Amino acid sequence: MMTLEELSAREEIRQVIYRHFRAGDRIDAELDRAACWDDAVFIGGPVDLPMGEAIPLIYEEMMRKYFRVTNHYMMNISMDVNGAEARGEIYAIAYHILPTEREPLEAVLGAAKLAALGDAADQPLELWIGIRYATTLSRRGDEWRIASMRLIVDWSKVEPYSGIETGGFLSYLTLRGARDRTDPSYG
Repeated sequence: MMTLEELSAREEIRQVIYRHFRAGDRIDAELDRAACWDDAVFIGGPVDLPMGEAIPLIYEEMMRKYFRVTNHYMMNISMDVNGAEARGEIYAIAYHILPTEREPLEAVLGAAKLAALGDAADQPLELWIGIRYATTLSRRGDEWRIASMRLIVDWSKVEPYSGIETGGFLSYLTLRGARDRTDPSYG
């Protein structure tokens, strides 16, 4: 049977994980710094660096350039909590809408896939990635944060984007998502 302390730790851990992925989707480096220890490491690409060094690179040089939209959907979160350390795995689907410029498209898809898409690459594309994160969190003082994340890719799918960008039901919905702190969820 879980103790109240372990249940509390598990909820704090879950909130840290959600904070990390929200930070990526909103391109909010400050929020990610609040989810990860500065000496935390991210392993498996696109950079293998301590988070204190990786966060500026990911947020300032990569996210806006390579993705118009990102949404991470966390599903199974399995964590074993042992005192001030938690280890486990997070299943996720990462959804992206890619830019139409050739340089970032080739960087994300690779030259062969870009060529195989032919004319379809002239319109926005969706990239779905089935991923898992082997994750360690640690509690320092009273605070849980991510200590390490290993990104494991299981599958990917690319197809033309077929969503509604203007008109239709969108003309009745007034709030639009933003990839920074101007997003309506911050207000």
